[in-house]
Amino acid sequence: MRQWFGLVHERSMLVRRDQLLQLQLRELQLEDKHDRLQMELRERMAAPEALKSDVDVERERELVSTLLEISEQRRALRQAMDAEQDTLRMECESAENRQ
Repeated sequence: MRQWFGLVHERSMLVRRDQLLQLQLRELQLEDKHDRLQMELRERMAAPEALKSDVDVERERELVSTLLEISEQRRALRQAMDAEQDTLRMECESAENRQ
């Protein structure tokens, strides 16, 4: 019975670890997207204002808005990752204490 509980606990820890890795993957994807959009924005902003069309200006606004959204998503992901890491750490400590 003790071995079964150990296996259930180990499975639970692996599931949590997988969830944490999924969150980290999502954060890296958002970071990559943020970097690409930021580069595009820099290139667009480097052009002289006199040469920009209304479409160019609108695209710059869209880029800034999207960058802000991504920053908010990354902040929320970091909070979720911190909570998940805390839970995983507590489970590991409780498993060590039981042994």
